[in-house]
Amino acid sequence: MKKILIILLALLLPASLMATPLIQVGGTAFYNNTVTSEDFTDGLTDFSNFGIGAEVRLNLFDWVSIAVPATIGFGDVMTYGTQPSINLNLPVAGFFDLAIGVGTKLDFAHQNDTWLVNGTPIDNFGDAFAKANMTYRAAATFNLGFLGVGLAATIPTDGTFSDFDASPNWEETTVSASVLFNLF
Repeated sequence: MKKILIILLALLLPASLMATPLIQVGGTAFYNNTVTSEDFTDGLTDFSNFGIGAEVRLNLFDWVSIAVPATIGFGDVMTYGTQPSINLNLPVAGFFDLAIGVGTKLDFAHQNDTWLVNGTPIDNFGDAFAKANMTYRAAATFNLGFLGVGLAATIPTDGTFSDFDASPNWEETTVSASVLFNLF
C-alpha cells in the first residue's frame, strides 16, 4: 500500500506542476461598488458601476504568480488603473487555482502634457509607489484547457509600502471577474 501511495504522489506532483499555464492574457471587469455598500446588488444593472480592461498573469513555478489587472477610465482626463500583485498559488484538483497575494493600486493619468501616477508626476515614480496603498488580493480561477475563468476580491489597506501598516480596510473591498486565454 505504501508503494502505491508513493507512486501516486510521484505521478501527481509533476501533473499538478503543469496544470497552471505559464502566461494568461484576457479581459477583466471590475465592479466599482464596494462589497459592503448598500447598493451593491442594486448597482449590478447599471453599466456605469463597472470598469473594463485587461489582465495579464505570469505563473511562476506553479506556486507563485504575478497578476496585473488594468482598467481604462474615460472622462475629462483618460486614466489607466492597475492593481499589480504577487500571489501565492494553491492548485486544487489540477484545474482549479486559488491565489492569495499582496500588491498595490497605481492610477496613471495624462494631464496637461504630464503623466501622473497616483497624482504625482511620473518622474517621481519611486515616491508615488512608496506612498501607494497596499492591497490584498484573493482569486479563484478555473483553468479549462485554453481558457481560464476567474473571480477576484481586492482589499485595500490603510497603510502604504513606506509605513507598512497592513491593516485591511474590509469596507472598501471590490470584486472583479476575468476571462483569460492560457498561452503556455
